Amino acid sequence: MASSSSNKPLKHSAGHSVAQPDKPVVLGRIAGVFGVRGWVKVFSLTESLEEIFRFSPWWLCRDDNCRAWEVVEGRPH
Repeated sequence: MASSSSNKPLKHSAGHSVAQPDKPVVLGRIAGVFGVRGWVKVFSLTESLEEIFRFSPWWLCRDDNCRAWEVVEGRPH
């Protein structure tokens, strides 16, 4: 699998009823922040960088605390 990074703004999916998956699959990791508009740098583990945009919502987890986020916009770098 190719690994790349991309920048994406994320929006919290508050108010949307989205069930947390029982067995989530790791597709990437947050590598840092970018700019002032909510963009994050994502290290993608998908074979093709653009494939990561097909998945929504993204579940961002720290320890056992997970929250759903919706990708608003993205572009590969």
